[in-house]
Amino acid sequence: MKLVLLFLFTIISFVNTQAQCNSNPISDNGGSGTINFSDSSTVSNSFSLNYSVSYLWDFGDGFTSSQQSPCHTYGDLSNVSFPLYATLTVLYFDSTTFTSCQDIDSVGVNILINPCVYGDLQIAVSGNTLTANWTYNLNSGGCGNNYPDTYLWINGDTTQTISVSSSGTYTCTVTTTTGCVYTSTYAYNGSFTPTFDCSQMDIFEVNYDYNVVSFQSSYINNNVFPELIESLSFWDVYDAQGTNIGLYPMIFQGSPATFSVANVGFNGLPSDSLYVCYEAYLYDSLFQHNLFASPPQGSLCSSCEWLTWDGNFWLDASNVSYDCDPVLGCYNAGPSGPRGGQYASLSDCQNACFLTSINESSSISSRQLIKIVDFYGREVNSIQGNQLLFYLYDDGTIEKKISIH
Repeated sequence: MKLVLLFLFTIISFVNTQAQCNSNPISDNGGSGTINFSDSSTVSNSFSLNYSVSYLWDFGDGFTSSQQSPCHTYGDLSNVSFPLYATLTVLYFDSTTFTSCQDIDSVGVNILINPCVYGDLQIAVSGNTLTANWTYNLNSGGCGNNYPDTYLWINGDTTQTISVSSSGTYTCTVTTTTGCVYTSTYAYNGSFTPTFDCSQMDIFEVNYDYNVVSFQSSYINNNVFPELIESLSFWDVYDAQGTNIGLYPMIFQGSPATFSVANVGFNGLPSDSLYVCYEAYLYDSLFQHNLFASPPQGSLCSSCEWLTWDGNFWLDASNVSYDCDPVLGCYNAGPSGPRGGQYASLSDCQNACFLTSINESSSISSRQLIKIVDFYGREVNSIQGNQLLFYLYDDGTIEKKISIH
């Protein structure tokens, strides 16, 4: 009988002790997958004055923590059940009386987007070594539980940095401790500075609208290494009279920018031809930029293309024709056809073109040339290479001419 009473007393004591503490987990629910959890558990003053407390968080993705208020970054969610809950178990224990109080409670976790998208993997080269650099791009920086767990190169190497002895394409796959997988490929050419063919910019018009013209580049849209320096790279467009009708960054708010421009010239009318230019500044392999270094760190691609409207589409005027200017000689007259020049090739034009001098007193040219500028407004003192030039006269008129050398 005494044993039964003692057993009942123990059960009653345990129940009363359990009711004396409360687990109350809190989540800031940032929605990005990086969550800050807080403990606000309580215990009754009548429980004990000499106790220790331990915490066990179960984040619902296979990870746990014994911290009181941990930060946790979720990763691969393919094996996670939703709705998702994080569970906090608190245990209060008095070592002098051997009494304890335990309570378990859960808090909902809302994740708005796959957390793996915030990670990025880039391969940097220095000499003959390649290094896989993984970063987590969330503003909060992620939590300590999220870091590269394994590296696997195409040649079987499992270290972050490898040495290469020959040119070729090298791929590395990084798996983080949270289960996210990232893959990056680098075409190593045996040098510190990567090569880049500026023709990869391949300007093209995307909507074939005569009044609102939109430009893109396959390189930017499929953005592969090397990367653009956003603050320095831009689009630029001129109409047939040389009027600048649009300037726009290539990258806008971190994404490739589609440059749309209203095709309205100085006379308020659309132009049948547009001169589209770009300035593309590129990082070097270590994400540095100093064109004056030796070897140069970073590179610059700058080019312009004529686009002409054929009544339905904007066409790249690569099939050019030429006309003869009595002062400058042969110049690019745009694509061959009804609106093009009378000479199919530059050599044909040069064989037939005889330069004459300007007679300032004649009725043809009574105005005086003040200066010649390029399309950036910089004064040109000597004409070298292929250039779009603007001739400024004392009567306020401007002529646009293209020099071909």
